[in-house]
Amino acid sequence: MLLDRDQEITSSILLVDDEASVLKSLTRLLKQKSYTVETAQNGEAGLTMLRNKHFDLVVCDMQMPYMNGAKFLGKAKLLSPHTAQILLTGEATLEDTIAAINQGQVQAYVSKPWDSDKLIRTIELALYAQQLELEKKELQQLTQKDNRKLLKLNHQLQAQLATKNKS
Repeated sequence: MLLDRDQEITSSILLVDDEASVLKSLTRLLKQKSYTVETAQNGEAGLTMLRNKHFDLVVCDMQMPYMNGAKFLGKAKLLSPHTAQILLTGEATLEDTIAAINQGQVQAYVSKPWDSDKLIRTIELALYAQQLELEKKELQQLTQKDNRKLLKLNHQLQAQLATKNKS
């Protein structure tokens, strides 16, 4: 079913950061905008959550112990390919950022400290792009289904025409 643009949709967001204060701050900001928010303090915990629940968006810190954001987002993309991804970092090198983009197909990169209005806008744009991609796939599936029906009807009509021509 195509998404109704007038329908109120609450998006679910997973925040992954090793700093509890960052998670609290982001959670407070996002809940003000009526997002459903869950948090993980490391990459492994975040992957476990992705295995057990669907999230529309993941916002992940780049610099975390044991598993950096690029590695996490690459694994997250394999587990949940339709989940949008935003990389949040204060210290990433250009190589780390490129790795995150290549491995995780990150929609956006946000620097710490973040501007709250810009972060919310970035999240809204990532979720909107994800919604459009899902609608595109649904329309492609509907088109393919309709094309198969038309092809079947065409074959039936050709068969009927061939039968009439023989008579």
